[in-house]
Amino acid sequence: MAKIKEVQPHLIAGETREWGDHRTADTSGLSPHFEWLQRNTRELINWLKPELSSLGPAYEILLALADRPCSLRLSEGQDWSQIETDLYAQHVAAREEDIPINIDEIREVVDLATIVDCGHVETWIEEVAAYLGQNPPHVADTVHRMITSGELRWSDPIGALITA
Repeated sequence: MAKIKEVQPHLIAGETREWGDHRTADTSGLSPHFEWLQRNTRELINWLKPELSSLGPAYEILLALADRPCSLRLSEGQDWSQIETDLYAQHVAAREEDIPINIDEIREVVDLATIVDCGHVETWIEEVAAYLGQNPPHVADTVHRMITSGELRWSDPIGALITA
C-alpha cells in the first residue's frame, strides 16, 4: 500500500480524478517505479488471460503495452498510427500465415464444454474457431484429425465434441 501511495501522485494529478482536458499528470517521477508498475500490470493482465483469450490478440497487445505503455511510445516520438501498427501489425501478419493450431486449446474447449448446443460438428468448429481467434479451415482440419484418430467424438445431446 505504501508503494501505491508513492506512485499515485505521478500517475494522476490535477484538481480532479475525472476524465477530460483538465486531467493532467507529471510522469517524470515514475522512472524509479517502472519495474514495479510493469510487474503489477503483467500480473493483472495474466489474471484476465482466461477472459482475454477469446478476444483475438488482446492478451499479447496488453502485455506489449505493459512493457511499453502508449505514453512512453508517444514520448519516444511515435504517433498513434505508428503505435497501432506496432501493436497490431504482427498479429495481422501472423493470421495471414498458416499458424499451427494449438491442439491443447481445442482440448481445453472440449474438456470445459466451452462451446455447446451446436446443431452439428461444422457449426461447433466455426464457434471454436471464432472463440480461439483462429482460421476456421485450419481448426476444421485439426478437429477432423482428432475425430479420425478417435480422440474426440460428436455428442448429439450436448451439441458438442466430447472426449472419446
